[in-house]
Amino acid sequence: MRYSLGFLVSASVLLFTFPVEAVVADGFSVASEEVKIAQGEGKKQRRDEALRLNQLGMQQLDKGEYREALNNFEQALVIFIEV
Repeated sequence: MRYSLGFLVSASVLLFTFPVEAVVADGFSVASEEVKIAQGEGKKQRRDEALRLNQLGMQQLDKGEYREALNNFEQALVIFIEV
């Protein structure tokens, strides 16, 4: 149980680190290149924050601080889903 939560969050990290582009039926990208770049930078910052929260949660899990770890894992997961 101790590492299953960490594994779940780590697996979620891998699933949400690969961006998916929205594409219309004729194959053209929905967003312009400038918007994609700006969104990518914002997503990178959010992803980095989620990775930091995940790492903090893993450290807290190792120390036995289960409630704090769960809180950080939940915050990280929300960010990963958002990104």
